[in-house]
Amino acid sequence: MNIDLYNVAKRLVRLLPDDLKLNKIYGYILLNNTFKQLTGQLSIEQNLKLTFYLDAIKRGLDRKTVDWSINNNLYVIDKICFGRYPAEINCPDCNGNGYENCGNCGGSGYESCNQCGGDGTIEGDEGEEDCEYCDGSGHESCDECGGNGSDDCDTCKGDGTIDDDVNVPEITVTSYISYDLNLLTIAEEYMSEGKDISDQPFLSTNYPAIITLDMDYNSNHLEVGSIDEDFWDKCFINDIYDFHFDDFLSKGAYGHTLQRKRQTILKINDKLT
Repeated sequence: MNIDLYNVAKRLVRLLPDDLKLNKIYGYILLNNTFKQLTGQLSIEQNLKLTFYLDAIKRGLDRKTVDWSINNNLYVIDKICFGRYPAEINCPDCNGNGYENCGNCGGSGYESCNQCGGDGTIEGDEGEEDCEYCDGSGHESCDECGGNGSDDCDTCKGDGTIDDDVNVPEITVTSYISYDLNLLTIAEEYMSEGKDISDQPFLSTNYPAIITLDMDYNSNHLEVGSIDEDFWDKCFINDIYDFHFDDFLSKGAYGHTLQRKRQTILKINDKLT
């Protein structure tokens, strides 16, 4: 469908709520009844460009610059976040309980009375009488576990979990689609430095960028033994590349969100291995 998206955006921008940020515009125009009739006829790529035009007009940006950038300079920043290191898994020896049956009493908490041999009685001056040591019960608290019937697991020391140095529970990749050259410069600098951006608001509302749904890679999808321990529990710029819509899936009602297609083998930046 051939259409001048910029002129369409100029007519529609007044219908947007004043406080609507770029990350919300994309979903808003696809779900709002006022826009559905038009956006339903556009491709997802056209709706993506319409979103950028709407945002650019709201910001008061020059059409010529934005028009060229949107049509020629759309790029993607992939942010990668590594889960906590080392990952915790349930202890295989106690099934995550943190304890195991006492080896001395088998979990009962008791052992046979040493004085009566478990009979509960001893020979007295007038025949059999209750054992004074165990009050006739025939058993006493286990010396090994103090009567608990269990001991802390030797493997996990009672925690129920152990550190797994091979796999991590989650690696998250979030993609940011933008055309802004200032943001591109910042992202390239952070990537070249291998900078931890966990607490760095490098994608603030000062820069036009559409954030896609997170893509999670857990221990079933990716072996991470090659990742240095220093990188865990941190986030980095993993990759920057030209935008191609074929790399993304539309998700949700009317495709109101985008998600990067899963990579069978997640390529991790050389600086992070």
